[in-house]
Amino acid sequence: MADIKVGDEVRVIRNTYEYEGDENIGRVGKLLKVDTDEQPYLVEFDDRTDWWCADVEPIVPPSTEDAEAPDREAFVSRARELLRGTQYDASDLIRMAEFLAGGS
Repeated sequence: MADIKVGDEVRVIRNTYEYEGDENIGRVGKLLKVDTDEQPYLVEFDDRTDWWCADVEPIVPPSTEDAEAPDREAFVSRARELLRGTQYDASDLIRMAEFLAGGS
């Protein structure tokens, strides 16, 4: 597996070859050890259990370089459209945004 190293966050895509169950498939954990045998990847999960796996894939955080910045004007225009004909106004949206952001 290319570019995977101890300490990386990985997703299990195949259990050990001898084990046919699938309860760990898709689980995400931290790579503890890479070995050279048939199940070379030791992964530790959030619950502090670990599992030898035959194959894993790296979890790659989304890149912010390619993401377009939100268009403020588009947000404001859309908010106006959604509020038109309702009892709510921009101050209600601001209060809701502050609440969702963890404010009062």
